[in-house]
Amino acid sequence: MGTVVTQSGLGETLANFLIAKMDLTAESGLQKFVSVIGLGWILQLVTTLPGQPAIMTAISEPIAIATGWPLATVLMTQVSAWALLIFPYQAPPLVATRVISGLPISKFIRLMIPFALFGAFISLPLQYFWWKFLGYISA
Repeated sequence: MGTVVTQSGLGETLANFLIAKMDLTAESGLQKFVSVIGLGWILQLVTTLPGQPAIMTAISEPIAIATGWPLATVLMTQVSAWALLIFPYQAPPLVATRVISGLPISKFIRLMIPFALFGAFISLPLQYFWWKFLGYISA
């Protein structure tokens, strides 16, 4: 999928469109972090978890240029969005787990929401400050 996105020019077009919509040139490193994580989250809603890294990797270089971050930092943010899974269809192992457990989707989603909230309000802020401390994120 990543090769198709890159070779077709879709990656560049998508990156330019998204960078224009998201304020990646903002002074705040936190705002950039939230924007890039949000982009990864939106992509995994549309493409599911296995497809998200393929597209994010294809558009990482323009995002790195827009944010002023090293490419490695932009690539690492792909994984951060994985903490925000809400729907079982986003990750194939969760689909299998739901089927094996026999839980209705509504109950399964109620189990996943606390994990997504923990990721959004505990894990991601800690990760942001840790990366800032390590020098992966400036400003």
